[in-house]
Amino acid sequence: MLEDYIPASPPAYSAFYSNSFEGQGHHGGSAILVRRDIPCTSLELDTPLQAVAVKVFMDRPYTVCSLYLPPSVTVERGDLNHLVRDLPSPFILLGDFNGRHPLWGDCSVNPRGVLLASFIEDEGLGVLNMGDVTHFNSPTGTFTAIDISLCSPSALLDFTWRVLPDLYGSDHFPILLEGNRYEPQSRLPRWKLEKADWQFFRELTSLVSSVADFGSSDEAVTYFTDMLHSAALNSIPRTFGYFPKRPVPWWSPVCTTAVREKRAAFSRLRRNRGDPTLLEDFRRARARARRVLKEARRASWKAYVSSINTKTPLTQVFRRVRKMAGKFSPSSPPVLKVNGIKIMDGLKVANTMAEAFAKVSSRDSRPLAVRHELRAKERTVLDFTGNENESYNHIFTLRDLHSALSLCGDTSPGPDNIPYAMLRHLGEEAISFLLAVYNRIWLEGVFPSGWRVATILPFLKPGKDSGVALNYRPIALTSCLCKLFEKMVNVRLVYFLERGDFLSLSQSGFRKYRSTTDALVRLEAAACEAFARHQHLVCVFFDLEKAYDTTWQYGILQQLHLYGLRGRLPRFLKEFLSGRSFL
Repeated sequence: MLEDYIPASPPAYSAFYSNSFEGQGHHGGSAILVRRDIPCTSLELDTPLQAVAVKVFMDRPYTVCSLYLPPSVTVERGDLNHLVRDLPSPFILLGDFNGRHPLWGDCSVNPRGVLLASFIEDEGLGVLNMGDVTHFNSPTGTFTAIDISLCSPSALLDFTWRVLPDLYGSDHFPILLEGNRYEPQSRLPRWKLEKADWQFFRELTSLVSSVADFGSSDEAVTYFTDMLHSAALNSIPRTFGYFPKRPVPWWSPVCTTAVREKRAAFSRLRRNRGDPTLLEDFRRARARARRVLKEARRASWKAYVSSINTKTPLTQVFRRVRKMAGKFSPSSPPVLKVNGIKIMDGLKVANTMAEAFAKVSSRDSRPLAVRHELRAKERTVLDFTGNENESYNHIFTLRDLHSALSLCGDTSPGPDNIPYAMLRHLGEEAISFLLAVYNRIWLEGVFPSGWRVATILPFLKPGKDSGVALNYRPIALTSCLCKLFEKMVNVRLVYFLERGDFLSLSQSGFRKYRSTTDALVRLEAAACEAFARHQHLVCVFFDLEKAYDTTWQYGILQQLHLYGLRGRLPRFLKEFLSGRSFL
């Protein structure tokens, strides 16, 4: 029975439950599990039946309703009619109906089956069943077809119905409905960097061209990116784009043999129904398989726990625990609400979010008086021309490049799909070519167009309504080639600010050898001093909403201009912020 205390959904799925009602037996309830990469939203049903409905968006919206009709409960025809008319079309109605009738492939008839057959005919529903048995009664060894899949007429040709041959530990056969027009969304293939042949990768990235051979830095960047991608395809394996299966670290060849023998015994029983000898063979094979799997899990867990000691890193322990528990949970596609209408189409959701995010950073979202004040201040043109001989304006060296690369973590790549790991394993020729590209961009002042593109990932803020676009935090994945260059520039900017004492001593964020601990120590010292002097201490904490999105870019450049920053470095920052050439 599905109880209210079910804490969470299975890994990688969103779960929707409907418990049994009072007077309908101790067992029952229905549930729908929707893979998290499929947009879905629950529907409210006004019915006394054990039913739950979800609207999913595939090639078009479908309403999926799971219904359980207990065998010992009297089903009213009016309740069935009301349920069907309450489901938005096109819909699929499926579940354990406990009705037997030749209409969906059963060999006998019971009163529930007669009622359902009449209901299907009067409502004009389509039957997706193809005549296969769907239930196995282990005590008696009999096969029945009590699981029915119905649909509205418009969806009858959209799906193909079939039964899987294995019970997978249940007494009902899994039923597979395959969409004839819908292709499930797959993940983008990812590099298996741990299995890369880096020596072969270095050989494939041996360059024969120089930066001077290209008409612009944009062409040089495109050539370098294509070269890295081509070399990676030949030296680094990739995933197939499918969502990973739940890992089973305790599985062994003995488990494989036991499960294979159980399936073979069941297959023989299914071909020769009613044979008592084959039924007993199947029961023994099933019990043996259960015992083998249970012992394998116990032995694997004991062996792992025994291997843990005081020197075992906690990250390694929790990684293994998550793997054993199958903790993979892809994020669910957002379902937005605009003017009371739910939007599940991926393209429409993306456009709605883009408009919402752009509006936040737009100047039009600010009060009119503030806009006039900002425009008045921005009439002053900031002139960053000056002495190019300052150290922060010099061309970059290999030492600068390697130093910045050592600061890069293993973050997700941008649209070019080039991670930092590839850059760390480049040969000397490729590294020298990359440095020459950076210096050409630095000298010419033309920012590559490919670096202006980012992949935006929306993450729902905790406790917020998932139907509002502004409740998502956008994370931008940009090119790692671009971010590496930014780190090189940032090192020089931070050195200039620190050397000139332009930063406040109280600022701890984004500074080397400083953290929130410094702020906490200052707060503790102030509190202790206030207690010692019998005084009050007032602390004010600010949380600026969308601080980065609403930052005044001209104000940043103006402050750098006041600090005396001139030359290529401030012009690069101007280009980076404004999106225009920084010459």
